[in-house]
Amino acid sequence: RETVDYGNAKWPMVELGEVCEILDNLRKPTTKSDRTSGEYPYYGATGILDYVQDYIFDEKLVLIGEDGAKWGKGDKTAFIATGKYWVNNHAHVLRPDRTKLLDELLVELINSMDLSKYITGITVPKLNQNALRSIQIPLPPLSVQEQIVAEIEQYQKVIDGAKQIVENWKPTFRIDPSWEMVELGEVCETTSGGTPLKSKNEYYENGTIPWLRSGEVAQGEVYKPELFITEQGLKNSSAKLFPKNTVLVAMYGATAGQVGLLKFESTTNQAICGILPNDKFKPEFLYQILKSQKDVMIRLAGGGAQPNISQTIIKTLKIPLPPLSVQEQIVEKIEAERALVESAKKLIDIYEQKISDVLSEI
Repeated sequence: RETVDYGNAKWPMVELGEVCEILDNLRKPTTKSDRTSGEYPYYGATGILDYVQDYIFDEKLVLIGEDGAKWGKGDKTAFIATGKYWVNNHAHVLRPDRTKLLDELLVELINSMDLSKYITGITVPKLNQNALRSIQIPLPPLSVQEQIVAEIEQYQKVIDGAKQIVENWKPTFRIDPSWEMVELGEVCETTSGGTPLKSKNEYYENGTIPWLRSGEVAQGEVYKPELFITEQGLKNSSAKLFPKNTVLVAMYGATAGQVGLLKFESTTNQAICGILPNDKFKPEFLYQILKSQKDVMIRLAGGGAQPNISQTIIKTLKIPLPPLSVQEQIVEKIEAERALVESAKKLIDIYEQKISDVLSEI
């Protein structure tokens, strides 16, 4: 779509109180015990909180968080509510004068602004009604507003489509019944790491050896560490240097079952099992196989909120062992798909910047 340059135009600045009716006196708070499931959305400062059996409003209006929200640039403080719905006392309710201001442009402008200077209170930060009324926005003619909103909506459609790709893509491939099935421990060497004594500063201070904790495995392909240990820390603990392309499995706690692929030489703590690279598996293929086995590992560990996956469980996993040439083909296809997903991520960034540029121009 051909874009319009609004950069040279000078629009009048108006306060929200001049172009919006504030309907806060119509909203009603409820307690959790008062609410039962129903068909009508129940809105708070950040969007729909629940569904209830009654409604207050039956029209398109703009809601802006009063408290319990965030008001920084890009925090989506404002949103549009339509149909029949209930609003509690944590969101302001605005009816723009549609002869002067479009709902959609108001939402985009508010969400593009840093409203922190309007916020009062420390324990409970709040955008009070007087401050809300005093917020200034540019007011182009309606015809220009319609062009701006149409342009932003086109950009948003691209963003939404790209987000669908990013959020829903998972690498998949079919396991051929003819492939040999083996226990992981029969074809791979596994080991775990260790933690140098925390009381020994000399084991950590000015360390240069990467040291991973289990939470970092959730990155997937792990390219950088958060912490380092020293040579002394390595020598005086059960920590071991894992080579690049070691497949990592988090064994304990909230991240149990997460699988990562180490992209540099590193040590780890004892909550990580390292599956060392060998000539039977492409590391990327083994990584994908074990990712697909996460639920199996957790089930074998007894499930629960904090499962404990032992090395024995990992070693006894049954995994396919196709020829290396087949593994390479599978990895190539997955990497080709991943490249497209990465392109979609870049597209999101580009089109979010386009929206930001349009709003900056006005």
